Amino acid sequence: MRLILRITAITYLLFILTIHYTTPNQRIIKQQNQKVSDRVEKKAENQYIAQDTHLTRQIMFQQLVTDLKMQLKTNQNQAIENIQKQYPNVHFLHTYKEQMLSFQSFMDRNLIKVKQSPIYFQNGKPFTNLDIPIRQGARISHYVFKIDEELPSHIHVKQQSRMYTVTHLQNHKWETIPTQYQPRKKLSLDIEQNLPDLKPNAETKGISHYIQNEVLIKFKKIPNQKELQLFLNQYQLQLKKKQDHTMIVYCPTRSTKKLITILEKDSRIEYVEPHFIYLTNELDKKPSQNRQSFIPNDRLYLDYQWNLPNIDTEQGWNFTKGNKDIIVAVVDTGVDLNHPEFQGKLVKGYNVINPNRLPMDDDGHGTHVAGIISANTNNGQGIAGITWYNKIMPIKVLDQSGAGTLFDVAQGIIWATDHGADVINLSLGNYAESKYLHDAIRYAFSKNVVLIAATGNDNTDQLGYPAAYPEVIGVSAVDPNQQRAEFSNYGDDVDVVAPGVNIASTYPNNRYAALSGTSMASPHVAALAALIKSDNPMLTNREIISIITKTATDLGMRGKDPYFGYGEINIGKAVNLSNQLKQKQEKAYDTHRKRTLPKKENFFQRLLHFFRS
Repeated sequence: MRLILRITAITYLLFILTIHYTTPNQRIIKQQNQKVSDRVEKKAENQYIAQDTHLTRQIMFQQLVTDLKMQLKTNQNQAIENIQKQYPNVHFLHTYKEQMLSFQSFMDRNLIKVKQSPIYFQNGKPFTNLDIPIRQGARISHYVFKIDEELPSHIHVKQQSRMYTVTHLQNHKWETIPTQYQPRKKLSLDIEQNLPDLKPNAETKGISHYIQNEVLIKFKKIPNQKELQLFLNQYQLQLKKKQDHTMIVYCPTRSTKKLITILEKDSRIEYVEPHFIYLTNELDKKPSQNRQSFIPNDRLYLDYQWNLPNIDTEQGWNFTKGNKDIIVAVVDTGVDLNHPEFQGKLVKGYNVINPNRLPMDDDGHGTHVAGIISANTNNGQGIAGITWYNKIMPIKVLDQSGAGTLFDVAQGIIWATDHGADVINLSLGNYAESKYLHDAIRYAFSKNVVLIAATGNDNTDQLGYPAAYPEVIGVSAVDPNQQRAEFSNYGDDVDVVAPGVNIASTYPNNRYAALSGTSMASPHVAALAALIKSDNPMLTNREIISIITKTATDLGMRGKDPYFGYGEINIGKAVNLSNQLKQKQEKAYDTHRKRTLPKKENFFQRLLHFFRS
């Protein structure tokens, strides 16, 4: 008995020592690992923010240079006056001319490069000087402007809170309850039974005169395997075909024109040209079968909007560019109602926070989201929206800090549903599940509304709402290389992914900015839903959801996975499938109509019918 007591006492003592000495060490190691993880995550976050800020600055400068060149075609003084009216943050300093140019210097492109001074501060505000050289005859005139760096600085500060919006709102606005990680049930979608054999048309059905994002290269000397790999890595190219000196390469992030401009400068290359498609000189009896990709003329499209070609938007436009009767509600911080990109594109909205005021954006987030969906396309200005004709319904539920209550969000959803919204975009969220918000979601869904929401930017697998509700398409973000954005949430609430890194779009006060986040990914899917509905208004919201997931480009693990869901949306394939479904529905209707119509009687049958009557 004493031996048993002694053993028990020793065991208890060892247990106490383990608690006092081992646990603190484990806790310290865990804390150190967490700090390292936080530092890595913060570094990645800062890189995205720095890229957004840099691109916003470049967009601002490009717009200024382009407008100045256009204005100078008339009177110089009037041109400078117009520029300063158009850009309140731009101040003209002076102009000067270089001496008469020789032929050699006249051909030197370096002489017409825009020069930017380092950022300097005056009265605590950041500024930079921009020297814009413009060739006028045999001289070069330099126009020097002082640029207020308020917008890039604003983007930098705003993005620091936006990148972790949900966490930021929890800490500063909302008191939330923790939710446990658990899978959610998905809706059973009717279209899976209706069209089991229907597949998108082959990609060759949407050909253009040359294949976008591809070029043909001929080298002066055949590169060996190592040289070839270094070359591909240098320009971020993918090899598609190779034959001796010649090869076809593909770059998802650069247009064909951009690729040619860059590669022409490489001394190893003999020539580079588009990857042309040759067609027979025959009248096409079915012109819809050979469709040409349409590239819009919006100024920022080719250089900054990598996101639209990445999801085959141009191919989708072959089937539909939208429909003014299909409305997308942007439930957000409001929209800049006066931005030129939204002229003729807005329907009556609602300010839930202050019903006596218009749903004007005092933050910038909602304007950026709305531009991705439906900025005026092919108007020679700014950016291209994904839909050409669909209208935006601005619903303001978030204040100037980007925060709002679940009640306001729910009210915004209900108001949008009752006033004709076909699609609702929700680039907002929290980790607290709300029955009231879910009731609003279910109400909208029962009215055949398609709901899309961002999953969040906290790099966590915790369920975020409203994205995690089964009636909502949850969207995470990918970069130009179809890799998961490091900030993007993952888990069971991810249904699909869409571009969400360095996305150029509209910003208040007639400006443009580049932003990153799942908030930017979500409107890509909302725009796709609007295009599908525009092409085939008879589809239900369940069918539209199924089309979006069924045609997504599978990334990561095969099938639905926590990081990419069903994959990255593909607008070309989705609208193609919708179009096929419409044709099948029309054919079925025609067949049914023919069966139910009375058969035509010949002369003798009519005569017999006359005598019988």
